[in-house]
Amino acid sequence: MFFTAFFKVISTVTLPSKIRKRMHFVSSIDDIYRVLPKDELLVEHGGQLDFDVEKWVEESCCQAERDELAKKGRVKSLLLQCGKIRKFGKKEA
Repeated sequence: MFFTAFFKVISTVTLPSKIRKRMHFVSSIDDIYRVLPKDELLVEHGGQLDFDVEKWVEESCCQAERDELAKKGRVKSLLLQCGKIRKFGKKEA
């Protein structure tokens, strides 16, 4: 309770109203369902969203590497990384 009151006083000076309107304080996990639907909350927080962080990081990193290779015009390396050709120039079936 103290933190919420303290934050409201400080935020009126430091944060724009647009940001303050987006911030919500809840006292229990049940209160958060009024702000966010269950399908957007992670399973461990009582929601229905099953999200694999490790898979997302791996996909994001691989995509960034592919984008970088494409920018440099390294098409052969890009195709090799995507599994379209093998290392010795033979096409994948």
